Amino acid sequence: MKLVAAMTLFVISSLALVDARYNGRVLHAKKEELLKKHERIKSEISSNQIILTELEDASRIISAAENDLKMRYIKPEDIVNHSLTASQN
Repeated sequence: MKLVAAMTLFVISSLALVDARYNGRVLHAKKEELLKKHERIKSEISSNQIILTELEDASRIISAAENDLKMRYIKPEDIVNHSLTASQN
């Protein structure tokens, strides 16, 4: 009877050890994945900071607005006034 109890405890202990090692490997894999994501995000932040410092120059912002976004300054002749009284007559 004692032998059966000892064998049962041995099997349970072995299964617990296998489960603990598996969980340890899973956690290690998740940690590595998170570290890779962290490094990628740090790299993106660095590149975005470089772009931001380049765009801080006012002439570059104006150039990007005019060339890339096709924006232009508003001229007085471009302003349209619509009177509500004209539509009521």
